[in-house]
Amino acid sequence: MVSLRKLETHKSFQAWTRGAGADSLRHIVGTQFRNCATVGGSIYGRFGFSDVLDAVSGSGRQVKLFKGGVLPLREFLDREEDGDILLSVLVKKGQAFAAYESMRNEAVDFPVLTAAVCLRDGQFTVSVGARTRKGKSIFSS
Repeated sequence: MVSLRKLETHKSFQAWTRGAGADSLRHIVGTQFRNCATVGGSIYGRFGFSDVLDAVSGSGRQVKLFKGGVLPLREFLDREEDGDILLSVLVKKGQAFAAYESMRNEAVDFPVLTAAVCLRDGQFTVSVGARTRKGKSIFSS
């Protein structure tokens, strides 16, 4: 139930992602919308155009489901929708080198293309988004 705005302004999250996390969220519609929209809702929807999905897809991200238990985010994205309930999004604490970019036709449009790169513990994770279909994992090392 964490709002996108709360995550955007969270000092530790900004430090861990070196500002890339906040950069990925600041383009989403407006502050009023980000105060209402949640991280869980954005992840659970698996929207291909989701800035949030790409922003949190770096290494060490997991989701906790009511029936399915704890899964890596990439496994959750590849699962068929089964009506399970998303309880939480788990983010590994600690420093990571991260970068996020998005391309939009207008400032508050859905992104045409998003890309996030994360380096943690010597492993790169790449996420590319803004597809016209449900989000799927396309992680690489």
